[in-house]
Amino acid sequence: MYSHRFVVKLIPNCNKMYVNLNSMKSKIILIFYLFLISSTYTFAYFTAIPTFKSCGLCIPYDSEVECRVFFKKQTDTEWKNTYPPIYDQQSKEFRVSIVKLSENTYYDLKIEMLIANVIDTVFSGSFKTWESEASIQKTIDIEQFKENNYYFINNVVGTEDGWIKIKSNSEINLENTSNIYAICFSNCKYVILEGIKLSGGYKHGILIPESNSDIRIINCDISRWGRIPVVQNECGEYLDVKGERINNDAGIRIENSGNIVVERCYIHDPRGNANPWSGVVEMGPFAGSVYEFVHPGGPNAIYVKQSTGGIIIKNNDLIGAQLNRYNDVIETAKNGAEDGGFNKDSDIYGNMLAFCQDDAIELDGGQCNVRFFNNRMEQAYDGISTAPNMKGPSYIFNNVIFNLGSSNGVESTGVKNGGGVENSKGRQFLFHNTFVTTKNTVNGVGFGSGEKREMYMMTTRNNIFVSQSKISTSSKKGSGMSISDMHKSGHNDFDYDMIGNTTSNNGAGAILARSGSESHGVFTLPSFTNKENAVFTLLSNDAGIDKGIQLPNLHNSNDFSAPDMGVFEYNTTSSLIPIRPLNIVSDKYFVKLKIGAPVTINLTIGELDQSTEIQICKSLDMDWLSVVPDKYTISSNSNIKLTLTATKLKEYPQLGIFLIRINNGLSVPISVSAN
Repeated sequence: MYSHRFVVKLIPNCNKMYVNLNSMKSKIILIFYLFLISSTYTFAYFTAIPTFKSCGLCIPYDSEVECRVFFKKQTDTEWKNTYPPIYDQQSKEFRVSIVKLSENTYYDLKIEMLIANVIDTVFSGSFKTWESEASIQKTIDIEQFKENNYYFINNVVGTEDGWIKIKSNSEINLENTSNIYAICFSNCKYVILEGIKLSGGYKHGILIPESNSDIRIINCDISRWGRIPVVQNECGEYLDVKGERINNDAGIRIENSGNIVVERCYIHDPRGNANPWSGVVEMGPFAGSVYEFVHPGGPNAIYVKQSTGGIIIKNNDLIGAQLNRYNDVIETAKNGAEDGGFNKDSDIYGNMLAFCQDDAIELDGGQCNVRFFNNRMEQAYDGISTAPNMKGPSYIFNNVIFNLGSSNGVESTGVKNGGGVENSKGRQFLFHNTFVTTKNTVNGVGFGSGEKREMYMMTTRNNIFVSQSKISTSSKKGSGMSISDMHKSGHNDFDYDMIGNTTSNNGAGAILARSGSESHGVFTLPSFTNKENAVFTLLSNDAGIDKGIQLPNLHNSNDFSAPDMGVFEYNTTSSLIPIRPLNIVSDKYFVKLKIGAPVTINLTIGELDQSTEIQICKSLDMDWLSVVPDKYTISSNSNIKLTLTATKLKEYPQLGIFLIRINNGLSVPISVSAN
């Protein structure tokens, strides 16, 4: 269903009745076309791999000419063009992603190859995006798969038009199990696990190993998995009862599988913990000793190892806790390999990623038509890691990063890049993001041991990049930089961004990049609706309004003369971040409390399909926070008030995120701190 490969149709241009048969390349194309006309899943000349909202294209071509890609809904008449494809000299192909598509929709494609500004060859095809509302042929209670103290879902196979749903009528508590996982899939396809409330799993909550595909985990509550630390070594690393280092115990672990969807899940409160990069040992015989620069190790909300493509992580709340932090919220394996990270044709969007000691997410690895958008990241040492990008392109757009920091309050950078001459082979595109950090916002931190290991390849447009530390060029990477590219690489293309710094007199930020970068940049601070409460919509006097540049497939040219910088267009109807299909907004997304001094937040509810119950969800270490009411039934076009009170003073930093969560798993996340 999800890896459609379409017949290529050759369309002669207006001056030819055939497609350049004097070209050996065109001869080969025509031969393959005749051979493959009866096959609808394999074709000779390009691949189109759709997901719910995107489609990745790979177009082999033996030279770098001008390549234009157009798409339209089959019901439309007007063609739209994509952002320009990248050309990979090594693999001899063009690659591009089409984004912001509609689900369950047929699209037509047209690809033009131009030589000396003249159309030489045209290809066409079609594809259909995925559908969220799968057709269910059967529903099974998960108790049918129970074996001793775990669940083994084996050889459950539905069809593209008849999925099998697995659910439970009661909560599952397996915290005392010694089995490596609580739930495992084996040889399954077209299966949905929905509405499960799961606690436990010795290492992993849910394991999806090789031999599975087309699995969806929907609206599940997953917590209390992983090994319990019993001691720390002299490096600060947490060890289990066997003396083994605790690392990569995952709420959901995906291995060598493809077309896996994790949607509207709340993954929180692992049993393990992760060490920060530097700190003080807190437990065991080395308690009180100081360690420096030790890579964090600990649990993950989601761990992806050698994806075969089609990994979709959407609209989830992946939240650790101040006392039980993740290593990375979403971690991937084989960072330095083309098939590492998410590998290819994957989407991560609408997620809340928070409370880790290293990266909120590792994209890394292949990054071949990998899209990361509409997400929000807080309380992490780094926001996004793209180090390295081995193939590309990856697209990072409409994301917010702010309020970074590990458990001891230390942060590194918003987007960390690197790989150098040896590993930085792919390009990442950053469009319409809003990043507010303490240190460098976009930075080359290095990967591998080769030449210029901090070097990366990036294109930026229409972003807001704000640093909150003093601008200095005394170090090789600089500090307080909105963009830092210490090698001033000609591969990078930085422009049309807002460059701000809160410590400069006029709010102007700084960049470290090759001459000519940000020639159309706006060097000042943004005017947010309410930065203190993390409402990042724009005021009417914002200097970035209409200062962006039109980006094909990101905007429609008839929508406005020029786009605004950052995530939110001025006068947008919703301030909700992460961006989700939820018609509820808050007047505050970040609240600072003082003990015993209540603060009210106001929620505005728009049109809903039906009345629904909201429930307040929070981490186990947030017993210091009271939210009233903690349950409420909401209906369309209404308003409610919640009262927040910090009731206790703890010995640890009182930081957390609570969720205003509705029955289908969508939520409004609110960050809270108290002193």
